[in-house]
Amino acid sequence: MRLLLCLLPSLTLCLLGGVWLGGRMTTQVTPVAKLEALAPKPQAPTQPVISTQLPASNEAFAEWAHRQSSAGHSDDVVAAFNRRNIEEQTELVSLLLTTKDSMNNLLVGRLIRALPPGDAREKSLARLLRHWVTEDALDALHYLETLPAEWLRDPLVILSIGFGLCHLPAQQVIPFANTKLDAPSRGRLRETLASMLNLTGSFENTMAMLQGIHAAPDRSSQNDFFLAENFATVDPDQVLQWIETETNPTRRDQFLSGYTRMVEEDDPAAALALDVHIADAMTRRHEQERHLIRWLKSDRSAALSWIRSVPADIMDAETRNRWLRHYTP
Repeated sequence: MRLLLCLLPSLTLCLLGGVWLGGRMTTQVTPVAKLEALAPKPQAPTQPVISTQLPASNEAFAEWAHRQSSAGHSDDVVAAFNRRNIEEQTELVSLLLTTKDSMNNLLVGRLIRALPPGDAREKSLARLLRHWVTEDALDALHYLETLPAEWLRDPLVILSIGFGLCHLPAQQVIPFANTKLDAPSRGRLRETLASMLNLTGSFENTMAMLQGIHAAPDRSSQNDFFLAENFATVDPDQVLQWIETETNPTRRDQFLSGYTRMVEEDDPAAALALDVHIADAMTRRHEQERHLIRWLKSDRSAALSWIRSVPADIMDAETRNRWLRHYTP
């Protein structure tokens, strides 16, 4: 018992010393741990940087773009495209447009939208659309609906899309034309559609487009001329009815001019007699000269005989003498 009492103070001192040392050690380690916790830790890269993956030449870039778009990584292609200068971008779009068999139209369309305004962008857009509307007109129409309206004022673009849109149902094309295109562009689209009237699969569908697209008569546009010229081969009586009932002089002149082009194929004299009824003097003179030149080339003696005997109300004396001097040996 006495031995235990002697050892007790020593045990107490050891225990107290251990607690004190433990506290000292904890006090010394804690600041280091805190500093280590606050220190920035190196981050593993989550995605490779695009620029390190890209081929240097545009030819190689175009091949890479095809592979990326096929794998569903079009966003990466657009991002990489935006890093290149304008000259490289223009050349790259041109390269992609030459590979029509494997071209991703939507991707090329996105890249064209990234080009700065100018001639290169307009020509690239026209080239794309000319291919796209023949390959998938409805898909191309959906893309057209996303474009800014001012992009669709280029006559080359309108010409490019008309030859494909004519194969779509009229009810899909008419809303696009009337809401997205300005008045001159609507007139140009009608002109293109009219020029295709006898080449499309459905006259009724194209006629519905022409009637549904709003465009005022305009002498700078030939849509009513082409409409009459092409439809006259299908239903000449209908075109004659348009001519007789049309009250707008510009539209009536275009109907009449287009109709005479069909008539001259079989009866140049009848076409020249119809020219007299064209109200606009410049248009009338242009049509007369065209009919006469074609007739003189195909049957000079018959044309000269007509010129000598034609009544004065169809050709005045001065005009008659001019033609005779020029074409008589």
